[in-house]
Amino acid sequence: MFASSEYEEYSDLKKINCILEVQTQWGQGLSPDDAFGHILKAVLDISGAERGCIFVNGDPDFKYVSGMNAKGQIFSQTQFRASQSGVKQVADTGEPVFMTGGIEGSLAQQESVLEMNLRAIACLPLRGISSESDRMELLGILYLDSTKPMHALSGLDKKIVLKLAGEAGHGLEKLELIRSIEERKKTEQEMAVAHDIQQRLLPQSFPEF
Repeated sequence: MFASSEYEEYSDLKKINCILEVQTQWGQGLSPDDAFGHILKAVLDISGAERGCIFVNGDPDFKYVSGMNAKGQIFSQTQFRASQSGVKQVADTGEPVFMTGGIEGSLAQQESVLEMNLRAIACLPLRGISSESDRMELLGILYLDSTKPMHALSGLDKKIVLKLAGEAGHGLEKLELIRSIEERKKTEQEMAVAHDIQQRLLPQSFPEF
């Protein structure tokens, strides 16, 4: 994570370059998992959050996909605990939540926020086209939190973070496509096996009378 002086030196050009790097790597065949790692690292650097995570919409629950801390250490699903209230608020409204200088309102009184001693939180909707629809839907959520205030995000910072969230949405689109292809292959294999069994059960020749 950047100290205040380091953060000031982290120029707008470097922040914008975070987006360009992800977009360039998409073109070079970057896998969704690798893309999520790059996106989380960039968002953590820009925001000053201590932890970040990407959830996928499992309808009705959101499921863990990828997470890391500000040092780049990867969390497993069992290691990461998030404020479900913040996730639910974004799921219900579809609008991003930026509480980087302190958690306010009803969210500040939530049990998970108090237990984890959180002082800042940000949740962004990840939208894309699912394999079962031809329109934009909420595919997941980019979640950030910290036990101390995050950086005061400028207008450009928020735009860059939202753009990176958009790239994460593209990653979830790819995961949806991969899952759809795998399910289709599995169905085709099962049908082929069933057909083979059926063929074996049928008589191969007619009896002579």
